[in-house]
Amino acid sequence: MRRKRLKHYTDIFCDMFTGWRLSNEDIKTLQNFENGELCLDFLNEKLYFNNDELREELYILKEISAWFKENLQKDNIEISKIQKAFLLMDSFPKECEPKPKSRTKRIVQMNVNLIAVVQTDEKEYRTEKRAKSEYRYL
Repeated sequence: MRRKRLKHYTDIFCDMFTGWRLSNEDIKTLQNFENGELCLDFLNEKLYFNNDELREELYILKEISAWFKENLQKDNIEISKIQKAFLLMDSFPKECEPKPKSRTKRIVQMNVNLIAVVQTDEKEYRTEKRAKSEYRYL
């Protein structure tokens, strides 16, 4: 199995989640969560909060899952060799006040701790990141 690629996937899970692929609807959904742990399971395309499966949908879950499965195929890695592929987060976006006289109507800040994991029968590949993003709406 190609170890560098599997480690790379965990880095990309974090980057995609906190970057350009996170939709406005996902940000709104994530703001509704309180303290706890959110898990995005990319193999099964399921969402868990404090180990309970959720009915809510996140576009980013399907987006990362599709990217992951497509790249496994491109890299000639059998999906059956992957036991787990998920992203955990324990803090959620919060809305804050824009500066006075700013055209910005809404600011959402996301300071999150992320743990991304890809596990095979041989090894666990893991990335831990503290990510800070800010989304501005006019």
